[in-house]
Amino acid sequence: MRTKKSRWTWIAILALVSALSFAQFDFGGGTQGGSSKPWESFKLDATKRITLDFKNANVDAVIAALTKASGVTIVKDPQLTGPITVTSAKPATLNEAFEILNAVVSLKGFDMRKEGSLLIIRKRDTRGQDNRGRGGNPFEGMDMGAIQSMLSGSQTNLKVYPLKYANASQVSRVVNEVFATVQDPMQQLMQMFGGGGTQMNRGGFQGRNTRGGFQSFGRGGSVVRASSDDYTNSVIVNAPSSEQRQVGSLIEELDKQSDLPMTPKVYRLEFAIAAEIAPAVQNVLTATAPTGRGGIGTANVPFEQRIQQAMRFGSPQASFGTVVTDARTNSIIVTATEENHALVGNVIKELDTEVKLESSTFVVSLANARADDVAGLLSQAFGTRNTGNNVNRNNQFGRTGTTQSGNRNNQNNRQPGGQNTGGGRSFEEEYDPDRELGLLLEDPNANAGELMTQVMIQQGGRFGTFGGQQQGTSAPQGRDDQGRIVNTRDLTGQITIIPDLNTNSLIVVTSPDNVDLVRSILEQLDKIPEQVMIETIIVEATLDSSSKLGVEWNLTDTPAFRDPGTTQTGGTGFGLSTATPALQGFRYTITGGKLTAFMNALQTDQKFRVLSTPRIFTSNNSEAVINISQRVPYVLSSREDVNGNLTFTYAFQDVGIVLTVTPRITANGYVTMVIDQTANDLQGFTSFNAPIINQRQANTVVSVRDSETIILGGIIRNTVSSTVKKVPLLGDIPVLGNLFRSTDKQDVKTELLVFLTPRVVKGDEDARKLREEGQGKLSEESQKAVNGAIPPSKQTTTTGHGGATPPPGGGR
Repeated sequence: MRTKKSRWTWIAILALVSALSFAQFDFGGGTQGGSSKPWESFKLDATKRITLDFKNANVDAVIAALTKASGVTIVKDPQLTGPITVTSAKPATLNEAFEILNAVVSLKGFDMRKEGSLLIIRKRDTRGQDNRGRGGNPFEGMDMGAIQSMLSGSQTNLKVYPLKYANASQVSRVVNEVFATVQDPMQQLMQMFGGGGTQMNRGGFQGRNTRGGFQSFGRGGSVVRASSDDYTNSVIVNAPSSEQRQVGSLIEELDKQSDLPMTPKVYRLEFAIAAEIAPAVQNVLTATAPTGRGGIGTANVPFEQRIQQAMRFGSPQASFGTVVTDARTNSIIVTATEENHALVGNVIKELDTEVKLESSTFVVSLANARADDVAGLLSQAFGTRNTGNNVNRNNQFGRTGTTQSGNRNNQNNRQPGGQNTGGGRSFEEEYDPDRELGLLLEDPNANAGELMTQVMIQQGGRFGTFGGQQQGTSAPQGRDDQGRIVNTRDLTGQITIIPDLNTNSLIVVTSPDNVDLVRSILEQLDKIPEQVMIETIIVEATLDSSSKLGVEWNLTDTPAFRDPGTTQTGGTGFGLSTATPALQGFRYTITGGKLTAFMNALQTDQKFRVLSTPRIFTSNNSEAVINISQRVPYVLSSREDVNGNLTFTYAFQDVGIVLTVTPRITANGYVTMVIDQTANDLQGFTSFNAPIINQRQANTVVSVRDSETIILGGIIRNTVSSTVKKVPLLGDIPVLGNLFRSTDKQDVKTELLVFLTPRVVKGDEDARKLREEGQGKLSEESQKAVNGAIPPSKQTTTTGHGGATPPPGGGR
């Protein structure tokens, strides 16, 4: 039996030696998988430039960046871990970037090789090459039993280890680290042939390539490789069957229930809203996450796994314990350790308390001002103003961008089927290799150490700021009257004003901290404005003087020129005797058989005087109108129907005094007035029944001091006219010429002046004096009637601060 076993052992050894001897010769293909620069076999973009600035960065992040930039799939040996520094003085081409990365990994004992469409980073074979030239039997002193044992266990197989308690990612990392030094049995056999598997020169065999030998025989490196499946929480191990037993024993020891297991617990809320306090509870779990064997603290999770968890759960904090809200029962379900449950319970107890609410709606009653007027003013003052609120800030990557205010609440809901509907984008979409990612050290003079750069993962899988500072909102600032910086309160867009005209009140909707400021503003606006009494004096005088003297005569002689059949007639005619109506004044008529004479003499003096004093009482900046007139109708058009009936359309004309004034009282005691005054008189009607109106109108803006009188406008006109009707030649004879002429002389003088006097009413006393003064201008009978009509309680008017009741004859 022993002989048979030895025979099979020698057969295996002879087969192995034959294979090893064949591997000594190099047939021109090389054993390094290609040229010394395997990346040159790929089609790289020669025009593309990238900047390498990775300091103490994770090797996976560097490889991922280069993979994205070049499009070449790079696979690294699991043994290549730890931070590396890859920098370039200037933007480099892709070929130069691969040379820099090759130099960095070479310093760590790794080489690059091209295998198919992949670029592999493997551990460099450093076994000795000092056995050349030594003769003898290569199998001398070897243990055949050991060789047989190694050959029998060299076959690898794949096995899945499901985990119950431990984390698959952490367990796979531990397995790779523990079995990192375990070699392939064939490599162990090659080491027995002279300290390495690179050359076998004891027998004098040596190929053309000095790096030949057994280097290409076997896979090299660790024969145990473990991977993790986060979805099923399993570890997948590829190892020889002889190593699977040790791997299984190790995983069994690691996969035990932790001392800090996570359990779910329901917290019912009474006052707080579950969705509002859930983020606070999640932050507590994140800050107090266990770091032991059962926990997933950030210090134990590799960088790439944190990104995977963020993309899977929608938030990296979900791996530290979960918080789920139930809106129907207003509860939150927390999954955490018992120690954290006690802390979460205390936090929820402090948060779930009754909060005193203050109303954001207030009613402010106005004593003097009109509610709708004040509401319009406040709406203009606190309404939205387009002032360019965009503020330039430095964004995450040091560039200048534009930040606009808006809703920053990114609600990331977990939908059925595992879909994430959050607003974030995945890491592949967000990462841009052309964008410079500055990773800086806390000590700028050190070659290694803690990073100053803070890498943050926001909800939804998006990257946050890299090395930037979070800029919070600050209170608006301005300068006071002395130029010092002070904080200001801007109420723009924060107040809603609704007027109520029935109660003269304002409904104010705003934050409670703005109420005192709003009330202070309303107190300054809720005042009776100053009032003014405006007196207008209109003086119109007409002086008309006229004199008339005329003689008419008529002579009839029969027969003329002593001819019995003819009659001659002569005389003067100025329309005196036949005037309609008959002329006034002195008239003398003589009638005979042949002579008729008529004489008229009249002198008239006519004087006309009108004195009007309209008054109007109004408030500051308020238009007032006083209309003392009558409406005179006149026919505008007529229409006759088929029956002969006439239908007239009338229009009306105001005839009288109409005064429209808008005063503005200034701080220096002047009153500026916008005046529109009309004083019309009806003179008569035309033959077609249209009114003849004398119109006097003034439109102007004047300023006058309080209680001073100015002339608003006027006209003084003097008209002299003389009309002589006479018989030529005879009318020019002195004295006797009066018998042959008629004379009419007129002298008309017209005066029209308008005076205006404003009187500012500042209080009750001024209002009382004006009332008494106006009442004193009435006749004695009228004064008695007024005194009897006014109740005793209202003889003295009280209107409050700065106000007065209009005296009789004034008002709007």
